[in-house]
Formats: sequence, C-alpha cells, structure tokens
Amino acid sequence: MTKQTSLYTVLLLITGFIFMLVPRPLRAEGIKLMGNFNYASFGDTTTNKQSGTEIDSEFSRFVQLYDLDIEKQIYPYLVFGAGGSFELEERLFAAQGEEIERKTRTTRPFVELNLNNPLYRAGISYRDSEIKETGNNVSPTRFFIDAYEAMFSWRPDDLPLVNMNYSRTLVSDEPLTADFVNENFNLRSKYHHKDFLFDYNYSLQDRVDKIADAATLTTNHNGGVEYSSNDFYDKRVSMKAGARLIYTNLEFSGAGQGKLRTTPEGAAFYTLDDNAATTAGDYIQVDGGNPLSTVNIGRNGGTLPVSAGLDFDNFTPEIDTIYLLLLEEDQNPDMPAFSWQVYVSNDQENWILQSGVTAIYNFFYNRFEIMLPAVVTAEFIKVVTTPLPDSAITEPADIRFNAIEAYTTVSGTSGHEFETINQFYTFGTQWRMTGRTIAGYDVNYRNVFSKPDDIRKTSLHNSINFRHAFNQTFTATSRLLRSDSSAGQKADTVIYNYSASLRGDYLPTFNQSYIYSGTTSHEEEGSSNTNNVI
Repeated sequence: MTKQTSLYTVLLLITGFIFMLVPRPLRAEGIKLMGNFNYASFGDTTTNKQSGTEIDSEFSRFVQLYDLDIEKQIYPYLVFGAGGSFELEERLFAAQGEEIERKTRTTRPFVELNLNNPLYRAGISYRDSEIKETGNNVSPTRFFIDAYEAMFSWRPDDLPLVNMNYSRTLVSDEPLTADFVNENFNLRSKYHHKDFLFDYNYSLQDRVDKIADAATLTTNHNGGVEYSSNDFYDKRVSMKAGARLIYTNLEFSGAGQGKLRTTPEGAAFYTLDDNAATTAGDYIQVDGGNPLSTVNIGRNGGTLPVSAGLDFDNFTPEIDTIYLLLLEEDQNPDMPAFSWQVYVSNDQENWILQSGVTAIYNFFYNRFEIMLPAVVTAEFIKVVTTPLPDSAITEPADIRFNAIEAYTTVSGTSGHEFETINQFYTFGTQWRMTGRTIAGYDVNYRNVFSKPDDIRKTSLHNSINFRHAFNQTFTATSRLLRSDSSAGQKADTVIYNYSASLRGDYLPTFNQSYIYSGTTSHEEEGSSNTNNVI
C-alpha cells in the first residue's frame, strides 16, 4: 500500500468515525466542491535570415483543479472539517520534431477539529501534501510534506491574553535527497492596563536534517513594556516610552550553520512600483488592510519592478540572509529563476545597492532565499525584483509573497551554543506647536552582549525632526540624527545624518520634491562627509 493510499484510508476512517459519533439530527453544515480548468496554447515560427531555415514550436498547458471542503458542527462551538485539493498540470512543448512532456500532480488532503467560544479557542489539524513530477525524458520525482498543528487561545476580560501554537512538519522527497523534521512552539501573552502594554513571547524551533545528521535548537524569550499617551497640554503633546529584553539561544547538534533572526524582527513594507530603487518610493506598511500577498511576481501580477522590505525602527541589526516566504497555495517545484537586488538605507530615501547577491528558491520551505556576500547593518533593507510579463504563460500564474524575514548566519560544532542578550530602551515625544507645525524628539538605546565571543555592542540614537505646512501645496521637513556606537575593543563611532526637504503637491497626480541630505562620520579609520541633492 502506498503512502498516499494509506493516507486517504486514514482520512476516510476518521471522517466516518466523527460522523458516527454525532447525534442523528445534526447534518453537514457545509459541503463545497469546486472544479477549475485552464487551457492555453501558442505557436511560434522563427526564420534564420541567412539560411532561410524555419523552426516551428508549439506549447500547450492544461490545468485541472478540484477542491473539496466538508464542515460539520458536532456540538456547540465544536466544528469538524475535512477535504482537500487535487491539481493536475500537463505541459507539452514541441520543436524540430521533438516533444517534451511534463506532468505535475499535487494532492493536499486535510482533517481538522476546531473549538471556538467567547472565552477560548482550540484546534488540531493534519495536512498532507504530495507533489509528483513526471516527464518523457526525466525520472519521476515525488515531494512529501506532512504537517501537524495544534493551537490554544485564552481571551479573558481584564486579564492577560494567551496564545499557544505547536506545529510539527516532516519534509522528504523520492529519490531521497532531503529529509527534514521541523518542530515549532510559540507562546504569546499581552496585557493592556490604561496607557501601558505588557507583552511576553516565547518561541522554540527544533530543526533536524536526518541526511546530514545535524540539528539546531533555537529558543527565544522576548518581554517588554510600552507606554503611550497623547493627553498632555490639551492633546498637543504626546509621549511614548518602552523597555524590552530579548534572550536568544542557538544550540548545535552535529556540524553545520544556523540562522539567527534579527532583533528587532522589523516591520514589513512593500511597493508595487520601484523603478527608481535608489531614491524614496511610495512604500506601503504591511497590515491587515495591506497584506504582503499584494505583491505578485507571477503572470497574474503586474510588470513593474516591485520590492518588499523591513523597517527596524531606528535600530541597525546585522543581516546576511533574507527569506521571502510565499503563500502555501503558490508552492511549485518548477519555480522560475528571477534576478534579485538588495538595497540598504538609513532614512528610507537614499538607498545603496549591494553587489554579489545570490538567490535560490527553496521548494521544501516554499521561500526565496537571498544571500548577501557579507554582513550589512542598516535601519532599512529591501529586495527588488521584476515580475514575469503577462505573455510568459509557461510560468506559474501566482507567485505571491507571504512574509519577509532577515537573519544572521552563525556556524558551530556539536554541543556548541550561541547566546545573545538584547536590551532596548526608547523614548519619544511630539509637540503640535500649531495646526501646521509639528516638532519631535526620539532617543533609542540598545545594548547587546553575545557569547561565546564575549562581545558587547552599544548604540545610542538621538534625533530631532520638524515639519511645517506652509499651505495645502507646500510642506517642509527636516531631521537631524546623531548615532553613537561601540563594539568590543573598537573606538566609538559617531555619525550625523541630516536632511531637509520641500515638497509641492500641485495636483493629485503631480508632485515635486527638493531633498538635501548629508552624512558626517567619525570612525577609528578617520572622518568622512557625503552630501546629496535630489
């Protein structure tokens, strides 16, 4: 009995058992069956002007997609669900009397049980994915992904909110080239009290590579308190302050490398038009109304250069790897290659291109992995790529971003541990002097200690900003930032960043900006100055 046949048998037995337990009066609350068919073909003739030889080529693509979802209420607040999807994609390319045929079969069955009432939520689920690739001149290849998940959420009144999530994912292929086991556990808690917000997050990631006989275990404790109020001087003055402690431990079993996620993790942003990638763009902050999945580099997306990035909120973490995760339904073993560019900035207006960037698509984790040749430090970082043109019908229709993450690579041997302790302290105030004039001040302090290298890094950022609207058309802004940093035995570094701009919004579709920015740095190697006018 094959793995897939066994799975379907188990799912049918579970579904039947659940329905047998349910009292007779209850019926299925929802059964949805959907079918989708897509066929495309084109032909092309190429003529060699010198020899007069003509080459005819033809391409066809046929996709069948079937979705089944069953939902049944067992008891009040308790719902059982099952179903799955089946997709068969057939591609045929013919040229010069030769034919290349490819078939991709994808099956994704699932079963789940969810409990939801006003006080708490809980759920368990199992999802399986099998993708089989066949062709007339390639050996059959199969990919397997088994995912087990459980969650619990407690939402009491006037008490801390608690969320817990556990997942276990098994990834392998046939012929065997990859065999991974990934376990994740997350605990999140939040508590609001007047103008204060308390939060604590705990995460554990255990990743095992069975073929290489290597594993990494990462634990993270993240706790903080934030204060925010705008009730001063008739709501003309607002203040915010915060303190946070983050402890991360990475333990190796067997030789290998591990990835430490940046602290802070950064807030994601994107733009669907980044033609002028080195200058300021119309960046959109990712939130519930603007998901990162708006960025689509497949055939159903646009054709302009797009970018996704991270804002580290006045901090400058070390980065050498960026992951762009895709939506689960857009996973594809035949993902096309793209050109990727990485830019860094300290003001989100002047961007510096990083050379020597390499990128791959990791099918098992369904993500693009962009690697930089060296570690960079920046307050903002973004990845730019150009989507596929609409005429490229041979490629996947949707390739949508789901999340962006930044990491630092560390290496170790079996039993080796890597620890970091991050302390963050912030304070900011904003004064609305008049209806047209706003002034602000922000200070951020960070202290980082790492083992086993026993290196301590500190950074202190002080910034003053000013904004004045002369009228509905013209607005002026200015900013002065002083950054003091130290690392180990190196001498302190002092950097001044200053900028001023004048913007005119003449029409809803026409605006003009004059921007001056400069940087003065005093480092151990010497001093330098840069000035830019845009």
